[in-house]
Amino acid sequence: MNRRIKNIGFAFLSPLFRGLAKQLLKRHQPTVIAITGSVGKTSTKRAVAAVVEGVYRTQWHQGNYNSELGLPQALFEVESPKLILNPLAWLHNLAIMVWRLLFWNYPYELLVLELGIDRVGDMELFARYIEADIGIITAVQPAHVAGIGSLETIYEQKTMMANFSKQVIVNGDDELLSQRMKPRDSVLSYGFDSTNTTTPDETQTTKDGISVITIDGHEITTSLVGKHSLLPLLAAWTVGDILDIDPDERVSKLEELQPFSGRMNLLDGKHGSLVIDDSYNAVTPQAVIAALDSLAQLPAQRRLAVLGNMNELGDLAPELHKKVGTYVAKLDLYQLITIGDTARQYLAATAIDTGMAKDSVISFDSPYEAGHYLAPLLKRGDVVLVKGSQNGVFAEETTALLLKNDADRNQLVRQDAFYQKIKHQQFNSSE
Repeated sequence: MNRRIKNIGFAFLSPLFRGLAKQLLKRHQPTVIAITGSVGKTSTKRAVAAVVEGVYRTQWHQGNYNSELGLPQALFEVESPKLILNPLAWLHNLAIMVWRLLFWNYPYELLVLELGIDRVGDMELFARYIEADIGIITAVQPAHVAGIGSLETIYEQKTMMANFSKQVIVNGDDELLSQRMKPRDSVLSYGFDSTNTTTPDETQTTKDGISVITIDGHEITTSLVGKHSLLPLLAAWTVGDILDIDPDERVSKLEELQPFSGRMNLLDGKHGSLVIDDSYNAVTPQAVIAALDSLAQLPAQRRLAVLGNMNELGDLAPELHKKVGTYVAKLDLYQLITIGDTARQYLAATAIDTGMAKDSVISFDSPYEAGHYLAPLLKRGDVVLVKGSQNGVFAEETTALLLKNDADRNQLVRQDAFYQKIKHQQFNSSE
């Protein structure tokens, strides 16, 4: 019943919110940079915003306000109601948006927007009111397969953004994008492959996990961890080229970036260990493999990985979990710990079948069980990667049990009372 009420309410509000957003953009004519993709949208949004906000009066939203209702609210700087089924709260937001459309002294000249889609037709809704000066596509991978369908359909839906973007920038290292969206006047690309429009001259990783990337002769020292975490910097650098932003200004702004909570964030672990907290989500095998590659690059006495289910993969879930399991078996891992039934059945089992020692693989149903098991085993020099999807996994609760300093829990995702209640209900836990 609640889902039905929610769907009816959203069907009523969606065209109203879109109409108001369209009028706002038409009235003020800001430059628009729109970002979509299977992974990396939020990190790319933040990197692009860092480059442009020193030059332009810039609006960007730090949260994931990237849906058919979320994006219009972000444009009007209105927060979604905490009680999602409260009609009065939604009507209150609608009233604020109308008032701001009529009377707001609009302060922005450039917008950095994130467009998220999890079903067919979502991008068409964005196209009804957004005309992007620059559109960035970060990746086309099998995320949200359950809602969108095949990888081919995901490609069609994501790249639809090119139809309402004057200039398109794509991740040229992404397999489908590199094959089908070749660089030309209206399409630029970024990545580590030398065929891209923007590619680094050199990249290095220090023993502390610090990355040094050189682009067009300009050296950027960043605390972002992992090669895949540097892709947003390349996208932002390309935007800077298009908008003719001073390279030294770009370097300065990009060096200030810090990891987002739950996204390749290095935290001190118990007994002198190091935890790579990548627990925000895990929606594709490519994202998990990229995180594992980063783990492999860091110096360690022992490397351990805690990997949870990848949700929303539909019928492809067994195959894609097996893909990660096969990859894990090739790595120098001291131990693999999984969370969730799908990860147990397919990821852990495949890792064992393809060469990992059986006594080096252990599976749990909850993040609390995984954390309690692993915490006393940690030693100085250990490096642990923690990654998994949200619902039914919530791997950040494993991270919490591995932390040296309890105060670092404020760097973890989903720590508010709302999410803690959900977690305790799902896992029947009193943690």
